[in-house]
Amino acid sequence: MRRPNQLSVAKSRVATARKIIEDQRALVARLRSAGKPFYHEEKRLRTYESALVHLGNQERVLDEVRWAKITERSEIGRRAAEARWNKRKLLS
Repeated sequence: MRRPNQLSVAKSRVATARKIIEDQRALVARLRSAGKPFYHEEKRLRTYESALVHLGNQERVLDEVRWAKITERSEIGRRAAEARWNKRKLLS
């Protein structure tokens, strides 16, 4: 069984964090409309939002690393293809 890569795990965690934040916002809205205290829930919401920012930054960095590797591989492949082409031209 293949192990999921870091980028897919980060995307999954970001999606989960967004769902938690959405649920927490709904809870704060319900408590506020009912006139009940909501300070702790709102504080928890801010903590979740802060964590989401950090998770989003990590996802962005992992995505940039992935694209850098893809670009590097394609550049190496392009240079190898040019070398083969030049070799063919010299041999003909």
